[in-house]
Amino acid sequence: MRGKRTRQAREDGPSAASLREIPELDFTRLRRIPNPLGRRTALNVRILDRDVEPWFPDSESVNDALRAVVAMRQVLVGRAPKTKPRAA
Repeated sequence: MRGKRTRQAREDGPSAASLREIPELDFTRLRRIPNPLGRRTALNVRILDRDVEPWFPDSESVNDALRAVVAMRQVLVGRAPKTKPRAA
């Protein structure tokens, strides 16, 4: 059968000929590439329940809905919530 390996083939490992074909890697010149998202934290991540997922497919729809709720609250209560200063 094609594609099926036997247990014996796995235990033998690579052949000497195949190991000679693999070039030796030099990691001394390896340079680190900074990740632009590396400093972000997951503090603002919220998990949606499955029953509301169909109405909120992305962050924009969640933010729009929350802004509408905040606007309705401000109309009913008549004041803005106290906010903490954001750290830069």
